[in-house]
Amino acid sequence: MLSFKAENLRMVRSIGKRAILARLLEHSSSGSGRPVVVKRVEAQKAEMDLRPVKKHLQLLHGLKHYNFVKVIGALDDGSYNSQFLTSYLVEYMPQGSLRNILASIPETSVDQATLLSSLTQIAAGMAYLESTKMVHGQLSCHNCYVDADGAVKVGEFGVRWEHEGSAVRWMSWESALEGSFSTASDVWSFGVCGWEVYSLCAQLPYNDLDEEGVFENLKSLHLNGELKVVKLPMIRVKLHVRVQKPLSMPSHCPSEQFYRKVLSPCWRRNSENRPSFAELHLLLQKLSISNKAIEE
Repeated sequence: MLSFKAENLRMVRSIGKRAILARLLEHSSSGSGRPVVVKRVEAQKAEMDLRPVKKHLQLLHGLKHYNFVKVIGALDDGSYNSQFLTSYLVEYMPQGSLRNILASIPETSVDQATLLSSLTQIAAGMAYLESTKMVHGQLSCHNCYVDADGAVKVGEFGVRWEHEGSAVRWMSWESALEGSFSTASDVWSFGVCGWEVYSLCAQLPYNDLDEEGVFENLKSLHLNGELKVVKLPMIRVKLHVRVQKPLSMPSHCPSEQFYRKVLSPCWRRNSENRPSFAELHLLLQKLSISNKAIEE
């Protein structure tokens, strides 16, 4: 994997807690350089071994697919201290995260072809990852990005080393309860990602539950074979509403058939019964050609 010196970068601005937009001067210290993003991986402890991270970055650097954010190389900036573990460079995605793009779409301006194309491109990137036997582990619309030409690319995986509390909303039951991550658990997350796309990321998955409620729901699926009927207190009228969870059909889902044949199978209890990304990508490609494909 290529390594770049800090003096070959011109920092532009911060674009997140762990990311900086910069320009990479590859051949000389003059010129404008190409835009890149410098990402830092936070260490959980000062003495954390760097070797697994470096090995993983090597693997990421080897991923070459149009629907994957390209890892350009490592940054040799001497940042091996208690605050940061290491830094690396990825291609710059000028339109930002897919989540922000979708959330900005007015309800009256929804284009079904654009939503389907976005989900199909995510499936294409994940089908490629599936073919390499690698696991993403934290797929969501927030971790997918949009290029200048509108291409959707999967990114941000395997190098963060910790999950925020809300990540359970995208996790399969085996990931949440057993810490088991696989291509099949990625498929579960893809289903949630699809739910986000057709909800325009207007709210979090399981928005009417806190993280503990989501966890209990997944636990019920594991133990009882079905998701829990959750009682939600209605404070003002002192009643309880029974809400059946899984994720319901999103508001902009093209049809019930689409929900049943594309999204719902991703959340099957038995991971072996979930579709592969290759199967999902093929189905979505057929849908892109003909809306009747879902009924075949």
